Amino acid sequence: MRWAKFIFLLVVLNTVFGRESIILKRNIFTAPLPPPPTPKTEPTNILKPLPLPSLETIIEITGIIYFPQGNSFAIIKDKKTNNENIYKEEEKVGESKIIKILKDKVIFEYDGKNISLNLENKSTNTPLVISKEETSKVVISSPKVENPIFPEEVVSMNVDFNKTINSLINDQKLIENLNLLPNVKEGRVEGFKISNLPENSLPYQYGLRNGDIIRRVNGILIDSVATGLKVYTQIKNSNTDIVTIEVLRENRPILLTYRLSR
Repeated sequence: MRWAKFIFLLVVLNTVFGRESIILKRNIFTAPLPPPPTPKTEPTNILKPLPLPSLETIIEITGIIYFPQGNSFAIIKDKKTNNENIYKEEEKVGESKIIKILKDKVIFEYDGKNISLNLENKSTNTPLVISKEETSKVVISSPKVENPIFPEEVVSMNVDFNKTINSLINDQKLIENLNLLPNVKEGRVEGFKISNLPENSLPYQYGLRNGDIIRRVNGILIDSVATGLKVYTQIKNSNTDIVTIEVLRENRPILLTYRLSR
């Protein structure tokens, strides 16, 4: 029995002194704490983002189709490509977004600010305030008619101008389907060719047909969308009673004449 107690004592002493030896060897009570790990830091970009260019240096307002009841359009030219496109409110133009289309200016959201561009392409940082006294400043010069084409056929009819315009605005099928493609002759645009014109649409009832090339309106050569817009604005604002449209149909010149009532 005494031998068993002696052996047990040896085991206990060995265990205690063995642990103590390890503790002393590691010196965990007296050694300094290890330094904390160095936090990982993301590489910093010393290059600041370039500021956006001023809006009037990249786009230009070339025309506005304004309707007080809404559904107005703006014709905007990309100065880099010289391409013109038609835009509505809430549509994006590059880095900007159209907030409001007024009679003589378009208000954009750009670079965190409201900026308006007018038809003279001057810009201002402006709050979104709409004046009831907005007036149109669209001006079109007198046309210079070159190489006039004399019509082989003249079609004449009466048209209620305001009623027709409102019907065209609300004709969603016409808006979605109608195509107008530039008619290019000797390197320049001379009118626009009509395609996908529904037969039950007002333009069809008023004499236009698929394949027709609209060359001139009131003697003015339609060489761009902007020109067409300016002619429309002139007709609308000047209370013109007669509108003439020169059309090429299968190379046959036709003159459509409309007597307007308002």
